[in-house]
Amino acid sequence: MGAFIGLPPSLIETYGSDIKKVYKANGVPVYLGLVTMFLSAFVHLMITCAVIVLLAPILFEAALPMQLPTLYVESF
Repeated sequence: MGAFIGLPPSLIETYGSDIKKVYKANGVPVYLGLVTMFLSAFVHLMITCAVIVLLAPILFEAALPMQLPTLYVESF
């Protein structure tokens, strides 16, 4: 959700300026700017969340969750 909240100002800056013209002049699809901004926002938010989870017990004497989410990959 944070990626969606932070995305509109970045989109307005990019597509409201000359960057859109540069994309078109170099043959880059215009939607690529949206995709890269979304991925960048998502990665940055994930890193921020990881830092908060790791530092909260040290800085605020918070308890870690009993069960941290795990990535479950089903093999075929």
